[in-house]
Amino acid sequence: MFIKKAFGVVLLFLVILACSKTPEGEFSADMEVSDNEQTVITKIYVADSLYRMEQEQGEEKIVVIVDERSGITRALVPSRKEYLEVSTTDPISLTNDPFQGLKFTMTIAEKTDLEPDMISGFRCDGYLLKKSDQELLSYWISPELNFPLKIINHTANSLTLELKKIKREKIDPALFEIPADYKKMKGPNDQAIEIPTWVDQIETAQIQAPPFEMELTQGEMVRVKVEPGKAVNVFGQGINDGYTALTVVPVRDNMPTIDPEARTLNLTQGRTGSLVFEESPLEADEIIIRTREGAAHVKVTQFEMPEGETVSAGNVLRKKIVPGKKIDVRMVNISKGESSCILTFLMNGKELAGDLIGPESYRTFVMKKEYGYEKRTFSPKGDEILIKVTKGEVSISLHPLE
Repeated sequence: MFIKKAFGVVLLFLVILACSKTPEGEFSADMEVSDNEQTVITKIYVADSLYRMEQEQGEEKIVVIVDERSGITRALVPSRKEYLEVSTTDPISLTNDPFQGLKFTMTIAEKTDLEPDMISGFRCDGYLLKKSDQELLSYWISPELNFPLKIINHTANSLTLELKKIKREKIDPALFEIPADYKKMKGPNDQAIEIPTWVDQIETAQIQAPPFEMELTQGEMVRVKVEPGKAVNVFGQGINDGYTALTVVPVRDNMPTIDPEARTLNLTQGRTGSLVFEESPLEADEIIIRTREGAAHVKVTQFEMPEGETVSAGNVLRKKIVPGKKIDVRMVNISKGESSCILTFLMNGKELAGDLIGPESYRTFVMKKEYGYEKRTFSPKGDEILIKVTKGEVSISLHPLE
C-alpha cells in the first residue's frame, strides 16, 4: 500500500515525536534515527516553514515535503511520478512525520525543562514531556535554528532522532515544489473503503468506557462509544517478539468510516504507536480497537474537545481568537452531497494580506463525501477567524492550542 511506502523510515519514529515551532532560517542536515537494532540516515532540508525529507525504502526513493504555513504534507514517489497530499494534522501525517506529532502531544502532556546541551555545534534548550508520570519524550531545540536537533522517544526503547552535519546554506526553492509531470494520487478520504470480514463480530465485542488499559490477543476486539465533546486517544504497544498490528478505526452502523488499513499501527517487537480520533456522534458511533496480528497492550483515554457548530451555504462562522496562538480548525461535511468553505483571518475588522495567511487556494476546502472532513492548524496574526460556507452544510469546530 502506498501509505506504508510513502513514509517508510519516518514511520519508525511514531506519532509523539515532532517540532513545536515553525522553523526559521535555512539549512540542510543528515537525520539519523537509531534504536537498539539499526541506524537509518536520511537527508533533511529546512527553509522557513518548509522542510523536505529524502529517504530510501528498499529500492524506492521517497520524498516528503511539508509546508507548515499552509498545513500540507506531500509524499512523492519519483519512480512513479506520483504524489499524495494530506493535511499535516491528518492522522497519516501525525503518525508518520516526526516533526508534526508533538503538536498533538503538547496538548496532552506536561513540559518540564532539561539541561541545555550542545548538539552538532548548536546550543539547544532541552525539554521533557510527561503524561500521568509517564515519560513520553525528551527533545532539544536550537533557538538559533528554531528547530529540534535531537529527540528521544522514551516509550519506544529510547528510539533517538538526531540531526548531524548541519550546514547553514541557501536552499533551492525548487526542492519544495511538485514537478509539473507528477500526478496527484487520491487521498484516503477519496478512496472506496474495503469492508473487512471482521465487521460481523462488532456487535458481540465488549464495550469499554475510557479510561482503561487491557491486553488484546490476535483477533480480539473492543468498542469505545463516541461521545459529544470528547476525543479518544488510543495508545498501543506490542507485547511479543513477532509482528504485531493494531487496527483502530471509527465505525457508523457497524461499518468503518475510514480505510482500516490506513489506521493500523505497526507495534512489532515492543514498538509503540498512538492515534487520536475527534469524530463526533454525527460521524461515527464507536471506535473499534482490534489486534489484527500478534498481541498488544492498549491504553485508551479521552480528552475534551470543542463541539462543532453547523453552518449552511451562504452563512459564516466568525469568532474572536488570540493573535499568534495556534488554532486547529476542523470542518466536517454534513450534507449528502459536496460541501465547500473558505477561511480567512481579520485584524481590527479587516482581512489580512495573503502573505500573512497564505493564498486563497490553501484556505479553500472542498469535502466531496458525506462526513468527509478537513483539518488544518494555523498560527494567525489576526484577532478574528471567519469561515464562509459556499456550498452544502458544514460542522465547524475550533480548538486553540497551547
